[in-house]
Amino acid sequence: MDRRKCANPACRDLFVPNRRNRNHRYCSRKQCQRMRKAKWQRQKRAGDHDYRKNQADAQARWAADNPGYWKRYRAANPEYEKRNRQNQKERDRCKRSTGGLKPAAALCGNLAKMDASSSDSIIKTGTYRLIPVHGDTLAKMDAITIEITAISVG
Repeated sequence: MDRRKCANPACRDLFVPNRRNRNHRYCSRKQCQRMRKAKWQRQKRAGDHDYRKNQADAQARWAADNPGYWKRYRAANPEYEKRNRQNQKERDRCKRSTGGLKPAAALCGNLAKMDASSSDSIIKTGTYRLIPVHGDTLAKMDAITIEITAISVG
């Protein structure tokens, strides 16, 4: 039987893939299956607007059905609250350094959210002017006009 290495970099164990699924890339260990599912969900959220909206709606319903959950969680896990406060100070410092603009994740780190993107952030079809940014100044003489056409939504 064909043996493969698990795609989880922390595992890399050899396993025999399921004979009905030739694309089987992860072994059956619980942590590897969690990684496989998380990767699938990231890809699904990135490419499927309806799935992303359904996940956000489910999260909102759960929060409505479990009022006070985070307050109780923080009370029971003071190290979580302390770490979150430190991280928030860093995010605030980064936001101040970018003039209040939403900072790029690469510059300021990421705030972990189940669905960080929203339908408001999707670029709409239309005509836009691109203006290169050099340092702190805008070079308006270098502006170019482009047209963006959405090929698929989501």
